[in-house]
Amino acid sequence: MCERTPFPFPDKYFDYILCSQTLEDLRDPIWVCSELVRIGKRGYIEVPSRRLEMTRGVESLGYAGHYHHRWLIEIKDNLLLFRFKTCLLNESWRYHLPPRAFAQLPRADRVSYLFWEGTFYFREEITISYGEVQRELEAYVRRQGVYSPLRYRVSDLIRAVKRRMPRFQHWYRRWWRRA
Repeated sequence: MCERTPFPFPDKYFDYILCSQTLEDLRDPIWVCSELVRIGKRGYIEVPSRRLEMTRGVESLGYAGHYHHRWLIEIKDNLLLFRFKTCLLNESWRYHLPPRAFAQLPRADRVSYLFWEGTFYFREEITISYGEVQRELEAYVRRQGVYSPLRYRVSDLIRAVKRRMPRFQHWYRRWWRRA
């Protein structure tokens, strides 16, 4: 699907196109979206919600979202926004939602969908630096409100102390495991 050879159909050939649970798996979903707009008059697109893809424990406790998906996709109005699903999601609790968030997530919120007619818009959000990715992921998790502000404050304090005192790391690890 992503070979960049046009699909073998003329422009606006199909009256209705259904694309469900596909774009998040593709190497080049932008190309596929451009072809969908070219060959279709209207359609329906369904993808896993970003909240689902950033929740730990969907398929296994050690991983956020579905392990084989490549993209975090948000639908805003008539725009599909693609962000590469980085392994940073699994690095810290700050970058993913806890397993209890999946249990509390209603079925309707596990997918995002778009009904489109004529055209829809799509783009890839590119974050270049490691720090940018961390800030964006953490900002999203904070907006979801699943962790208490106190947990962030304590964690920030511990980070600051750890940077200043290398010996503190051993004590911190033992304390955090018990907490």
